[in-house]
Amino acid sequence: MDDLIIKTLNSAASPFEDERLKRWRESAPGNEEYFQEMAKVWGLTTPEPVVPAWGPPSVEAIVAAAPIPLRKGGPSKRNAWRNWGLLAAAVAAIGLGIQFMIPMGPTPTAVHQVGGGGDETVTLNDGSFVRLAQGSTLREWEVEGGREVSLEGRAFFAVARDEASPFVVRTDGGEITVLGTRFQVDTEDDGISTVVVEGLVGVSTEFGAAEVPAGSLAHMAAGNAPFVQAVDDVAAYLNWADGNLLYQATPLSQVVEEVARFYGRTLSVQGSDLAQRRVTAWFQGEPFEAVAESLCVVTEAVCVPAAGGMAMVAEGASRNSGAGGTP
Repeated sequence: MDDLIIKTLNSAASPFEDERLKRWRESAPGNEEYFQEMAKVWGLTTPEPVVPAWGPPSVEAIVAAAPIPLRKGGPSKRNAWRNWGLLAAAVAAIGLGIQFMIPMGPTPTAVHQVGGGGDETVTLNDGSFVRLAQGSTLREWEVEGGREVSLEGRAFFAVARDEASPFVVRTDGGEITVLGTRFQVDTEDDGISTVVVEGLVGVSTEFGAAEVPAGSLAHMAAGNAPFVQAVDDVAAYLNWADGNLLYQATPLSQVVEEVARFYGRTLSVQGSDLAQRRVTAWFQGEPFEAVAESLCVVTEAVCVPAAGGMAMVAEGASRNSGAGGTP
């Protein structure tokens, strides 16, 4: 936490990092006391001593000159003191002034919180869909040249594709970066797990980075580089009462496969051209027939009864489909 405090005092923290520090400061009175002690010592070291022409003062001189020691038992260690001294010297060398009382952090553009009543699906400012598990919190942040959210809990994302604007999910244990894809993130007690259903996802921590293709999962545990492995069935890792039926420009062939598996009903597509049409939609709690009819509407197809379910046929071809529909 010392490094994060230093970044904030140096005005170098991102909005997510400011929010993370804010939550830590509010979690216990001792944390806020520790932060204010560091801020005060930091502020006292910036204007004095005067920096010699040949460079900043030594770390030992800054630490020795600090009038307020950190409280015993705080998270700082000897190495953290040394890092802090180096940064304080750099700030003094360029003449920056730091106020003792630091703001608690910026305000997110939107906050989505789900209580204990069940899962909830939300639409983000960029058009992406997110299904949040109960007890989860998602915050949207305004960043230049990108899209950024922070997550506490579990969420399934269907991200609107934008090549010029990466989508970043930040957590306390690492971050996930995509351009447009579908994936699940779970901020577990022992790390962060990411399951990729469609597309390619990048995961990273301070210890390393990795790419996670569709059909794989990644785990980011404290103190380790991300671990990636392929799995036989990603659906086994997606436990949602109403299904993970969120789609962003997803091929219809993949959509009907997931819908059929979730409902245990037959749903087929007749015609390769129709199968490649793209679907952007989400469903939560609707019956099978309503989902199938909606898919037919958005893909300009015709739904006809079929054994065990429905068949989707391109308009104009339904009379010869052989699916058992009305001629």
